[in-house]
Amino acid sequence: MNNPVADILKNWIPYKLEEGQCRWLYTADTRFTHPFFDETIGICRIDPINRHSRRPTSDLEIMKEWSEQIDAAPVKALIFHVSRCGSTLLSQQLALDENNIALSEVPFLDELLRQGFRNKEEKKAGDYFKAALRFYSARRNGSEKAVYIKTDSWHLHFYAQLRELFPDLPFIILIRRPDEIIRSQRKMPGMQSVPGMIEPELFGFNPNELYFAEHDKHMAEVLATYYKAIQNIIAIDNNVLLCNYAEGMNNVFEKMAGFIGLNTDHDRLEKIKDRGNFHAKKPGEKFEEPPLNEELPDFLKKAMKLYEELASNIRPHSEKIGIGL
Repeated sequence: MNNPVADILKNWIPYKLEEGQCRWLYTADTRFTHPFFDETIGICRIDPINRHSRRPTSDLEIMKEWSEQIDAAPVKALIFHVSRCGSTLLSQQLALDENNIALSEVPFLDELLRQGFRNKEEKKAGDYFKAALRFYSARRNGSEKAVYIKTDSWHLHFYAQLRELFPDLPFIILIRRPDEIIRSQRKMPGMQSVPGMIEPELFGFNPNELYFAEHDKHMAEVLATYYKAIQNIIAIDNNVLLCNYAEGMNNVFEKMAGFIGLNTDHDRLEKIKDRGNFHAKKPGEKFEEPPLNEELPDFLKKAMKLYEELASNIRPHSEKIGIGL
């Protein structure tokens, strides 16, 4: 039975919070294939509908009510990460299959979680998160079969809330050496590496501690909280796959595929492996990175110890991806 309201809604996403209100964005037939979702937003904003002076806005309760009419593909896995550890490439590989919706660090979903954290309204934020997700998971052309969510790195600290929302969902966690991550953050700083951009309390930090003004030290402390959170997660959760960037990202993809039961055909598998040779954030550029030969600074030693403890828990790569449809 046709549902004209649902047909209209499937081409719109809630994309921004403004004073507690939900701003809407028209997506037309845009596939979510960019390395980061804010790039997709930038493309969609060019559409004449989104350049109109009238900006579609609703409250969050209306968004929740409308979401029930959306025909949404099921979520198959959440990908957690410590930043600069291959998660963007993993989501890009998943997006090569037109049957997949790969959501890479969606700003609106992050806004909902962090607003709930600030206001101590985690339950309400979780309800809105699942409602908003239905719009991002909408079957726009009818072929979509699976949704994969790449979280922001600080969402490791929302693990308990996300596990409650998705009790049976496989969680993938990617790690990497902290010194390699900091080298990458120096070139292109992420929000989590800049003191104060993310609520310090989310990491358990005192916002008045001045030494966090030094970016490398701040990032080292952030990474230590990530590694510690992951240790706690794998100690209690059996539906988690821990992977290391050092294993090679094509191997990580195959491990993930075996863990979640992902099948693909031979030609697409070759494209996936080929994509693994290129830069995650610059798809046309071959990825090359020289090994580090610097002495480990004292401020990184705590994070390195935690990383090494995690790395010792990595299961060796043995599963092969299924071939089929």
